[in-house]
Amino acid sequence: NSVTNAFDTTVCDSFVWNDSTYTTTGDFVQHFSTVHGCDSAVTAHVTVFNSVTNAFDTTVCDSFVWNDSTYTTTGDYLQHFATVHGCDSAVTAHVTVYNSVTNAFDTTVCDSFVWNDSTYTMTGDYVQHFSTVHGCDSAVTAHVTVHYSDNTEDFATNCYSYTWNGTIYTETGDYTQTLTNIHGCDSVVTLHLTINDTIFNQFGAESCNSYTWNDSTYTASGDYVQTFTSANGCDSVVTLHLTIHPSVTNAFDTTVCDFFVWNDSTYTTTGDYVQLFATIHGCDSTVTAHVTVFNSVTNTFDTTVCDSFVWNDSTYTSTGDYVQHFATVHGCDSAVTAHVTVYNSVTNAFDTTVCDSFVWNDSTYTTTGDFVQHFATVHGCDSAITAHVTVFNSVTNAFDTTVCD
Repeated sequence: NSVTNAFDTTVCDSFVWNDSTYTTTGDFVQHFSTVHGCDSAVTAHVTVFNSVTNAFDTTVCDSFVWNDSTYTTTGDYLQHFATVHGCDSAVTAHVTVYNSVTNAFDTTVCDSFVWNDSTYTMTGDYVQHFSTVHGCDSAVTAHVTVHYSDNTEDFATNCYSYTWNGTIYTETGDYTQTLTNIHGCDSVVTLHLTINDTIFNQFGAESCNSYTWNDSTYTASGDYVQTFTSANGCDSVVTLHLTIHPSVTNAFDTTVCDFFVWNDSTYTTTGDYVQLFATIHGCDSTVTAHVTVFNSVTNTFDTTVCDSFVWNDSTYTSTGDYVQHFATVHGCDSAVTAHVTVYNSVTNAFDTTVCDSFVWNDSTYTTTGDFVQHFATVHGCDSAITAHVTVFNSVTNAFDTTVCD
């Protein structure tokens, strides 16, 4: 019998079968002869999957690594892969290689080197990476030498002003000047300056007649200036507002009796006497008193009186010394002492009873009554004696009697 066979095959791109090439999917029949010379029809159920050809462009820096292969030059590079059906997938890479750039430069700076937002303050080699126009790395190395600026401080004290490097300063403060050191960097010098100004002082003084200030004597009121050296060596200008009060000399005349009392001093003779006082400003006030002293007068007299002594409207009734004051022709006291002896008058009385009449020292009293007579005592004073007289009248009767002898 003829033989009929079939088989399935899956191929990539084409199926070569006995010198026949099939490039599309389909059933393909070929006839053979069996060993007996009979027809053997074989059908190939062919499935053709085409190979894939792709290409891409890439631009790289320095090298292109593709599936463990590294390409460092521009060119077209082919690699084969398998599709999902196991067919060849030929991929061509059109590679453009741009090389990275390496540059270096030297720079010498002061204090710090600022490079693209980075600050370097020490000497060294510093690398920064940039992108070339093709986007590749551009490694630039800066060989940096750093020299430092100098910062120094000076202190100075002076009077009025201070000159520093050609600049005159008149006020206390901190001043900075920037110079250049041997490396060309800033040398910043800070001057701490103290300016001591002239000190102006003033004071007032009052004095009598003259005022001595630092070996200078001033005799008139006014403003006087002297210049000294302060503790910091600067001028100290002192103004003296001086008021001079003169001493006062006065004199007066006074006439006194017996003595002149003047501020606890007693003067008993005529003369010129000087005392020193202070004016309202505390200065000497020399006052001379021309004193005339008239003495008071002292007189005495003796008097003897009866009962009382009347002297210039004064009545004295007992023995004693009595003083009355009069004025001399100079208006001084004239003290007169009266040595007064007073003898009292005597007053006596007696009673008497009489008949018809009472005869007393040539006076006849015929009625009852009190009768006074005055006599003189041994001292010549009045002795008043009162007689209390009782008068009984005689009776006149008659009778006859005869008597013998």
